[in-house]
Amino acid sequence: MPVRLDLAGQVFQRLTALSYVKGSKRQHAAWLCVCKCGNKRIVPTGALRSGNSKSCGCLSIELSAQRGRENATHGHRRNGKPTSEYASWISMRDRCSNPNSQAWNNYGGRGIKVCKEWAESFMAFYNDMGPRPRKGYDLSRIDNNGNYEPSNCRWDTRAANIRNTRVNVMVEINGVTKCASQWAAEHNLERHAVSRRYGKGERGEKLLRRSRKWRMKTR
Repeated sequence: MPVRLDLAGQVFQRLTALSYVKGSKRQHAAWLCVCKCGNKRIVPTGALRSGNSKSCGCLSIELSAQRGRENATHGHRRNGKPTSEYASWISMRDRCSNPNSQAWNNYGGRGIKVCKEWAESFMAFYNDMGPRPRKGYDLSRIDNNGNYEPSNCRWDTRAANIRNTRVNVMVEINGVTKCASQWAAEHNLERHAVSRRYGKGERGEKLLRRSRKWRMKTR
């Protein structure tokens, strides 16, 4: 009769053998084990010694989740389409690193960069920024002369993002200063109407006048 190996106290990956469980004619001898996560499981002696059993099952779940996160780096898709977060990450990198991008002159062309962690990993970007709050929000930089990095980025409404662009003109009317697009929105004007007039030298309430074409429409 073969001598039974005493595995009590020995550690096999995440499993620690506690006590011997005698087998039957149909079952091999096994050991009651406690997993690192706290769960207990009876594992055949051969599976322990060969390394086929490494945990109570929690390790397999964790590895599966990890593979899912790695796959998200290369897709992050919902219903077969890239998510808005992934699209924002792609667009951010493109305008800062691709001279052929239409937005290059306003970003990479003037020295705006993406921090190393975000440039190399979508998941690093996603872990720092989190999901987009809801539809209508875009990636925005707090300081438009700063780089894309955790301390300088946020999800912001598109209207606020437009107001925050460096090309937006700050206009003072009757002692109140607002960006041109905000004045236009409040007075139901075309978005660029105020900045165009400002560029032509007009100031004050003249910037908010209704065009002759608009007056004809409302008659």
